[in-house]
Amino acid sequence: RNPFWTLTGRSDAHQSVLDTLFRLDLDFADVGPLVFIGQQQHVLRPALILLLERMSAMARPGLILIESTAAAIQDTALFKAATELELHETLMGFRALDLREHNLPVDLADCALESRWRPWVVLFSRDDPVSEQRAGIVHSYFAARATDHGRLPILYVSENTGAHVPNAFRLEGHTAIVNGLAEFPQQDVFAANDSYAHAVKVLSTEADLQFMGSKVPFARDGHVPALKR
Repeated sequence: RNPFWTLTGRSDAHQSVLDTLFRLDLDFADVGPLVFIGQQQHVLRPALILLLERMSAMARPGLILIESTAAAIQDTALFKAATELELHETLMGFRALDLREHNLPVDLADCALESRWRPWVVLFSRDDPVSEQRAGIVHSYFAARATDHGRLPILYVSENTGAHVPNAFRLEGHTAIVNGLAEFPQQDVFAANDSYAHAVKVLSTEADLQFMGSKVPFARDGHVPALKR
């Protein structure tokens, strides 16, 4: 039996983004995280699709970390993007946990086993160090695990003002970062935060994606433009 996150159908909007990802040969990197540059509403779609497509292909769970002040997962910009892509029902199947709560309904130490068969989406806050440390624990369950198909995919989203990456843990390979960066970090930022040390840039606009010197527009009306060689 296939896991519930297996993608058996795709909306037109989803397929348009997927075609662009495919034509750019854009996938998670082993060496470091993919850092998506651009406005949040333009960046969330390709990053989310990248995660779910990788999960579907691997038949293995992934992790979504959301640094936010939203009261619930359903109030986040990521969930809005998932709804627009008709992927919200898949997201509802994830184990959701608000790490900002003083008391949690589960012991995080007991959740390592569940993370082997179920994807997770967690909320935490940069203003709550305990929640960020908890996010680091959940992150470790996914980041350290290798499978026959490679490492598990992780999506980190920061919805608050100011590009933030966690201080309590490091974002590495097989991770997509969406945190409001308007441009790629300068060298002094690299030196100050290990999460950017081996980062790979992806530029996303409303019209196209740019990666490794190639720019491919999103399909319009189901038509995928020919890639210029």
